[in-house]
Amino acid sequence: MIKFMKYVFILISLVIFFHLCIWGFNTKYFYVNEISIEGQNEIIKKDIIQKLNDIKGKKLVYINVEELEKGLKRDPRVESVEIKKVYPDKLMIKINEKEPYVFVRINNKFYAADKDLIIYGHIEEIKKIDIPIINDDDNTRLEDFKLILSKIKDNELYKSISEIRKNGTYYEMVLSDGTIIKTDTLVEEKKYINSFRLYNKLKNERIIDYLDIRYKDVNIKFKETINRQLNQEIEEQPTAKPTESKAVVKKIENNKLTTNKKENK
Repeated sequence: MIKFMKYVFILISLVIFFHLCIWGFNTKYFYVNEISIEGQNEIIKKDIIQKLNDIKGKKLVYINVEELEKGLKRDPRVESVEIKKVYPDKLMIKINEKEPYVFVRINNKFYAADKDLIIYGHIEEIKKIDIPIINDDDNTRLEDFKLILSKIKDNELYKSISEIRKNGTYYEMVLSDGTIIKTDTLVEEKKYINSFRLYNKLKNERIIDYLDIRYKDVNIKFKETINRQLNQEIEEQPTAKPTESKAVVKKIENNKLTTNKKENK
């Protein structure tokens, strides 16, 4: 008799629980009432909220989180998405936006692009950030720019680049101080590293017009005012001993590499 009563009690409890579940699922507390989005970009967050407006009012238990994540990842501005159900009536969405690697200028309009130079947004949608500008006003092959950028492993060089543009048959990197590095798609990674070291060594002593790194040797052109100052500094150096070697200054005049030799007096 006691066992029978236990079975009856369990059965009644299950029936009550089942009816409570049905009642609960049919109340407003188990329908999506709130969508919370975490992310850095306010424009993207607003766009996603608009996309998910039709989800509000649907039963939370029936929402397919994986399908919803796949749908949001189709937005080219989104790197990754994480969605969680918070019962009884809330969806929590965490958005990781793509970090722009460069800005691409096309017909005087600026767009954000990733490391593969895939354009995914307007500059107005991106927080203020100091990154290089790719000048594609002449509809240059972005693959060439991509190849050049792939060889720039030195983070300090990357941060120093203001603009990359095509100039006839070669490309120019304009650094933040106005110095130009002439390059092309054949220049190797090591050449960029060594050239940037040379630039850092000389920039505080002389104003550099450009470094041409397309050849075996790096050709450097200094601005004339600095060349005159440099010559004056050499002339003002203390008298050298007869056995000391002559000072050699390399510069480019009229786009031709020349070597000036000057004895220390």
